[in-house]
Formats: sequence, C-alpha cells, structure tokens
Amino acid sequence: MKKKKVWRYYCEFCKKSGCSGGCMKKHEERCTLNPNRTCGMCKLIEETQPDLVPALELLPEPSDFTTVRSDSDGCGEWVSYDGLGEAANLVMPQLRDMLNNCPACILAALRQGGIPVPCVDGFNYKSESKDFFDGVNQSQMTW
Repeated sequence: MKKKKVWRYYCEFCKKSGCSGGCMKKHEERCTLNPNRTCGMCKLIEETQPDLVPALELLPEPSDFTTVRSDSDGCGEWVSYDGLGEAANLVMPQLRDMLNNCPACILAALRQGGIPVPCVDGFNYKSESKDFFDGVNQSQMTW
C-alpha cells in the first residue's frame, strides 16, 4: 500500500478547492465573491471594469426578506426569501446599465449582495455568457 500526503488549496472567498496552487490563485483573482476581483469578460473586450460598490448599494438587502422555516420531518431548518426575487427584478435594468451588461459582473454583484441567483428571473448566467462569447468569437472572425 502506498500513502502520500498532498496539499489542498482553498479559495478564500468561496468553497472551491483544488490540488493546484496556480489554478486556485487564478480562480481567486476572478472569483465572483472576491470584492477586488478582476473581470475576465471585461478584460477580454477591453472594457473598463465597473465598480461593484454602487451596484451593491442598489440591490435589496436579503435579510429584509429572510424567513426561517422549520422542516416538519426533522431534517433541519431552511431559509425562504419571500419577495426578494421580485425586489431584485425591479433593479435589474439599472444593475445591467451600471455593469455594462457584463454577465460576470452581474453574477458577482448578486453573489456579493447575498441574493440567490435563482431568485432573479431576469438573469441567466449560462445563456448570457454564451451569448457574450458568441459575440466575441463573431467579432474576431475574418473572412
């Protein structure tokens, strides 16, 4: 039997971990929970990265909408955010404008603001980032 100790690296901002220090360092630089993050999407299109502080001030406070409910089968408590999605949807047009409609910056603002992304009806990171990269690829094509 072989036994081997290995290092495990953890992001200081989220729960991501890995065995490569270099990969985790790169992740931390762009982690959407990092308040001093570098946006790879803004950098790719050579756009000035917007400041998240005004965007975070625009978002509703999740604690105003939090309801803790007890689970009847004894599995523990779960948290409900009654009305948070509707409040977040109201500010999405302003948020998009402030953040230059960058999917990564919008995701970062929502996550740092404590708003669960599935609560927001007007935002789908996967499809919006696909559209973003399709646009980048289309602009780089030369015929």
